[in-house]
Amino acid sequence: MKKSLLILLLAIALRPIPLHSNPIIARWFSEIVADSTSWAVELITYDDSVSLDGWYLASNSGQAAFRSGLVLRYLQYLVITQDDLQNEFHINPAGDRLQLIAHGSLVRDDITIGPLQHGQSWSLEADWYYLDNSPTLGQSNDTLNAMCQIEGTVTDINGFPVGEITAYWSYSTWWPERSLVVDSAGHFSLRVLANSINFMFQKTNYKTLRSEVQAYPESTITVQLTLEVVDAVEQTPDEGTSGYALNASYPNPFNGRMSFTYRISRDEFVDVSVFDVQGRLVENLQSGFQAKGEYRLVWAPLSAPSGIYFYRLRTPRFMMSKKCSLMK
Repeated sequence: MKKSLLILLLAIALRPIPLHSNPIIARWFSEIVADSTSWAVELITYDDSVSLDGWYLASNSGQAAFRSGLVLRYLQYLVITQDDLQNEFHINPAGDRLQLIAHGSLVRDDITIGPLQHGQSWSLEADWYYLDNSPTLGQSNDTLNAMCQIEGTVTDINGFPVGEITAYWSYSTWWPERSLVVDSAGHFSLRVLANSINFMFQKTNYKTLRSEVQAYPESTITVQLTLEVVDAVEQTPDEGTSGYALNASYPNPFNGRMSFTYRISRDEFVDVSVFDVQGRLVENLQSGFQAKGEYRLVWAPLSAPSGIYFYRLRTPRFMMSKKCSLMK
């Protein structure tokens, strides 16, 4: 096995727990810090102000209710510590899952955080979180001391550069893919917020390569990726994507609501979301495990303006988007 491939596999094996969050629900966790002796959670709401009476925090080790009288006010940051809870609560800085739960069972937010070093935080930016070396509890999150430079090279199994590649990258929290430029020498360069970064590389007569790289704040990471040539016997099947489908919406254009069907050929995690022409998430319609089969979804936007939108089906093995037009 190539030395470069061994290095990549070792890096993947040693990477910290990747960050995942649930795109179905709105973001309430804004920033999280934790070490072996203390923790703090910053909350924010973009809805009306809400009393936290009857609400509680949950982690992998237990749960604790908020003390009476706490109010989370519209667009104001509220920093929660142990003093704001009715019983002892722990956040594991090595990795934990946090939930904000209202009135016993309604999950308002759900996030799994990776390892935190002293002086670091997981901070919210748009629809994803990033690892920051400069926490700003009680204030707007910044991206200072949170960027990572990724320098990569794509080669074949003999170590020769592979150029003219179709490539995409995304943050690990189901944000839309963005194009990635790979030059004729097989090199790419990307500056991103510290997060788990997903890559996809495609080239005719080569196997599709998907890879995940953990980006650390204030660092430069070098990765080497290997594309394998498709054997002749492997060129006939559709790389395991036969049986998947995303069908056209009806009606199109539409006014109040539209519907569409999709099909998956195996039991797996499925995400179906709607994006605007700028690639911004408008609404998540489905996110979770589904059995193989055909499904129907309805999109009835209440506040989205007229325009062109894209609805996307994504699984670990398949991705497809289609266009629809909203006319009010």
